Amino acid sequence: MKLDINKELAPIIFNENSIKLSSTAAEPDVQLFPPHWHERIEFILVEEGSLVIHLSEQTVEYLPGDIAVLCPKQIHHGISGKNGVKYRHITLDLNDYINNSVATIRYIEPILNSKILFSSRCNSKELYNCIMEIAELTKTKNAESILMIQSKIFNIFALLYKYCYVEQKSENTPNTKLSNIIKFIDSHFSEQLTTSALSEKFGYDESYFCRKFKAVTGLPVMTYIKILRLEQAQELLKSSSENVHNIAALCGFADHCYFTRSFRNYFHCTPSEFRQNCHKGKEANK
Repeated sequence: MKLDINKELAPIIFNENSIKLSSTAAEPDVQLFPPHWHERIEFILVEEGSLVIHLSEQTVEYLPGDIAVLCPKQIHHGISGKNGVKYRHITLDLNDYINNSVATIRYIEPILNSKILFSSRCNSKELYNCIMEIAELTKTKNAESILMIQSKIFNIFALLYKYCYVEQKSENTPNTKLSNIIKFIDSHFSEQLTTSALSEKFGYDESYFCRKFKAVTGLPVMTYIKILRLEQAQELLKSSSENVHNIAALCGFADHCYFTRSFRNYFHCTPSEFRQNCHKGKEANK
C-alpha cells in the first residue's frame, strides 16, 4: 500500500487555454484549502490582507502584491491571515504546453517533473501584471484574446525563470536503507510500530532517523503511519461488513476513540457516516 492521501482527485475544468481562474475572499483564520498536491502549477496573487501557506518544508506569509508559486507535486495548504484575505488564483495544465519543440522539452517539462526549483514567493510586478492581463483577456471570447492569452502564458514561464528560478533539482531519492524502511512500514503499518523500534531494527539513531524520514517523505514517521492506517480503514469500511471497532484494531488503532477522531480530522466525517454514504452511493448506482 502506498501513501497518496494528499493527492487532489477533484476534476478541474479548464478553458480553451488550459487554464482556470478564480477569486477568493475570506475572513481571518479560515482554512482555504486542506493539505494536498497535484500535477498542475498554481499562482495565487494576493490583493488584500494576507495569506499563510504551509508547504512541505516551510511556512510562507504572502502580502498584497506577492505571488505564491505552487509547483507540481508540492504539498501545500492555506489559511487566511489575521485580517482576512482577498486573492486571485490561476491554475495551468502544464501537459498542454509541452510539445515537440526543444524549448518546451528543455524548460517546461522539467517543471512538470519537479526537476526545477522555483522560489515559492515572488513579488515581481511584471509577473503579477502578466497574470492580471490574462484574467482581463478571458472576459472576451474571440480569436485575438485566446491567442493573446496563449502567448502570455509562455511569457509567464519566461518570467518564472527570470525572477523565481532557484536551481535545477538533483535527484532526491532515499538511499537503499531508508527505502527498505519505507517498504517495511508500507507492509506492516497495522502493527504497533514506534520510531524507537524502527530505528533500532534498521540500525539508526532515533533522532537522525526521524529527521531523515521527514526530509524524504515530507511527513513525520508516526503521521505517515497514521495516514496509511486511515487509508486502509477507509477501504475496509467500503468493502467489508466488519464493525468499526474491529476495523480500528485491524488497522493498528488500539484506541477506538482516537481512531474516530483521527478519521474525522482527515476525511471530515466519522467512520460510520463514511460507511453510510458508501451504502447510499451503491444503492443509487443500482
